[in-house]
Order: sequence, then structure tokens, then C-alpha cells
Amino acid sequence: MESWRIALVGSGRMAHNLSEGFIQNGHVVSHLIARQSKKAKALSLHLDAQWVSFENLQQSSLQQVDIIVLAVSDDVIEEISSQFSDEVQERIPIVHTSASTPMESLKFFQRFGVFYPFQTMTIGRNIVWNEVPILIEAHHKDLESRLMQLAATISTKAQIMSHTQRKALHLAGVYVNNFTNHLVNLAQDYLEEHTIDPSLTHALVQETMLKVLDIGPKQAQTGPAIRGDEKTIAAHLAELQDKEKLAQIYKQLSESIRDHNK
Repeated sequence: MESWRIALVGSGRMAHNLSEGFIQNGHVVSHLIARQSKKAKALSLHLDAQWVSFENLQQSSLQQVDIIVLAVSDDVIEEISSQFSDEVQERIPIVHTSASTPMESLKFFQRFGVFYPFQTMTIGRNIVWNEVPILIEAHHKDLESRLMQLAATISTKAQIMSHTQRKALHLAGVYVNNFTNHLVNLAQDYLEEHTIDPSLTHALVQETMLKVLDIGPKQAQTGPAIRGDEKTIAAHLAELQDKEKLAQIYKQLSESIRDHNK
């Protein structure tokens, strides 16, 4: 397997997790490019990578680097990519890890693309990388092929995906991950207010997700809304009469379940 030498830009959740994915699969993060901070310094030491600050980016030639990976927030992708020297922009390909940002934001480089891992990222969590979809897009066919080769060393679920498809997948991910997590958070807060141990929901959360993956969400749906149990729904809303926001969420989700399963 070919070992890539990677210049990683960023020191946040994506940078931490993706760097581990690269290293675990035989690649080298040779440079860490980030703003001066304790977090960036600690990550560069952990990776045994040469630290390059944004202030010195123009002067850095990034010798023996195969690819630059921008793992930064969407709103600074274009700005940071413009700060590399002309020589680096011509010689080294660059990718960003964003779902929402078009690859043309990297147009300062001769070769550019997208390397988007579709997974929630938290520092300190171990990700099973071979199960993570990695979505690839590139300005040139040769780079597309190379990025697929790199992705295949990390994951068994690498595929080419357009910007339009990537945005749709990201939006779906907000429903599956962010909204679901928020609902669990609301439920646990509600239980704590009633001095009930929130861990009592853990087995239910686990079985719900396992069932969704096993038989699909439509078949897995249960509860008063899909049964048309208006008496139970009314009782629940009565309990939430002093919690207007929770009651509104309950009503909207119950209506959505009913409408979706007609």
C-alpha cells in the first residue's frame, strides 16, 4: 500500500479524527498547518508533525507533501487556500472536507477536490474508519482516481459524489444525527427535572437505532401517533402544558408521523 505524506490544515474535531484515520492506515501527517494555539501545538506534537502557522504559510514550501487536506470551517476554506505560495498551489493538490462548500472554492490551486468523511466527529472518540463513507469529488479525473485510492486505504465505503448530492446527504445527516441527539437531550433533561435517572433510556435508544438499521425506519416506527392513540397524545400534551416548546415539538412530530404513514 502506498503511504501518503499529508499536510493537514486545522486543529479541530475533523483534523483530530481524520489525522488518526490517516495514521492508523499507514499514512504520515508530515505537516500541521494551524493558527497558533495550545490545541494546535499539542496536536502537532501528538502527530510528530512539523507545525506551520498561518502567518508563515507563504514562506513554507511543504517539501515532500503529496496532498494538502483542509479540515477547517466552511467560511475560511477559500481564504486559507489563497494564502499558499504560487509554487505550492501549482505543485501540490488540495482537498477540503466540507459537505456544503463547492470544490471551486479551492480554485487557486491547479488540482483540487473534496474528501468528505460522512461521520459525526468528537475529539477523543475512536472512529471505526473502515465503516465511514468517504465522498470524493475532483476537478480532474486523475486526481479523482488518486483520491479514491487514498480513501480506499481508510474506508470500504468510498465513492464519488457530486456537490449537489453531498449537500443533500449532509442535510439528511442533520436529521439522523443532530436532531436525534437533540431529542435525546431534551428527553433526558425532562427526566432529570422529575428526578428520574436518564440512563433508563439507554437500552431504548440502543434498540431503536439497531431496529432502524435492521428493518428500516418505516417498519420500526411505534408509538401513539402511528397507532392513532389520541387519548395518550392528549394526556402527554396535558403533562407538557407548562412547557410550550416541548409541547410544540411533540405536536409537530406526532403530526409528521401520522402524515408520513398514511
